[in-house]
Amino acid sequence: MILVLYCFSTKAAHPNRILTKSCFVYCCLPTKCRTVPVRQRQQLSDLFVMAQKGGDATPPRAPTVQLVSGDITVQEVDAIVNAANSYLLVGGGVDGAIHRAAGRELAEYCYRLNGCETGKAKISPGFKLHAKHIIHTVGPIWDGGDDDEPQLLESCYKECLARADEVDARTIAFPAISTGIYEYPQEDAARIALRTVLNTPTKVEQVRFVAFDKETFEAYEKILAEHQFTNS
Repeated sequence: MILVLYCFSTKAAHPNRILTKSCFVYCCLPTKCRTVPVRQRQQLSDLFVMAQKGGDATPPRAPTVQLVSGDITVQEVDAIVNAANSYLLVGGGVDGAIHRAAGRELAEYCYRLNGCETGKAKISPGFKLHAKHIIHTVGPIWDGGDDDEPQLLESCYKECLARADEVDARTIAFPAISTGIYEYPQEDAARIALRTVLNTPTKVEQVRFVAFDKETFEAYEKILAEHQFTNS
């Protein structure tokens, strides 16, 4: 089963009217698809001012979101995201799998990147992967939520999209950052991931969340069904 979320925007000509951003989740099964509306609204006044100044009043289009179950190392996208450690050394889980699939050259390249701060992201070639680029980000370790974990996790997704834009990547695959040995609660992490990619200006056209196991897939599936994404 694949969940696909499409978004489109409706323009208004008056600065005091509302721009409605409509999104639909397509839950595709072997025999049928169903749609679930996603509610997002924002004021148009700032866009109207931009238009008066000669700027582009069209808001950035949210990327298409896919939820799939499988191995992130075999995804045929422009860039995949690695849930790395702060030293960018070979680790376990997703990190270890990506290093094994990409080959020894990846570890040698990452060594020269001089590590990465939590909430930040650095980029490397994909080497032996289908993906041309690997974006390495360091997620926060869950410690109850009072140590800026939500803000740092949100920053991970924003930073990854920024690195993707720098190399003109149009498709990107994410793992569930911080939910493994870093123990970030699955549903909370999924909510932050989905909200951030839908509300971050980017040239990326498709975001694919790759769930390694059933628990992760069901967490993302639940959050998609709740359709509680806002711009706040």
